[in-house]
Amino acid sequence: MSGVARQDVWRRAAYAILVAVTAATIAWTWMAGSAASLGARTTAAGGPMLRDVDVEQIMRLIQEGRLSDREAQFYRPFVP
Repeated sequence: MSGVARQDVWRRAAYAILVAVTAATIAWTWMAGSAASLGARTTAAGGPMLRDVDVEQIMRLIQEGRLSDREAQFYRPFVP
């Protein structure tokens, strides 16, 4: 096999590997994105849904000392 033919074989192999890796990445991203969207809770307008909160349980946990009543150090304020 000549040097030019050998280079052509390597180029084709590298191209095939590149195509396979790209296809696998696209498929994985698509599957991961669709799985994430199944767990996403959004409203019809596209915004996040508010969670149901049991205020009595939270107050009981604070009184029992199992939950702090201090403000969080790291959070992003909710801006509608």
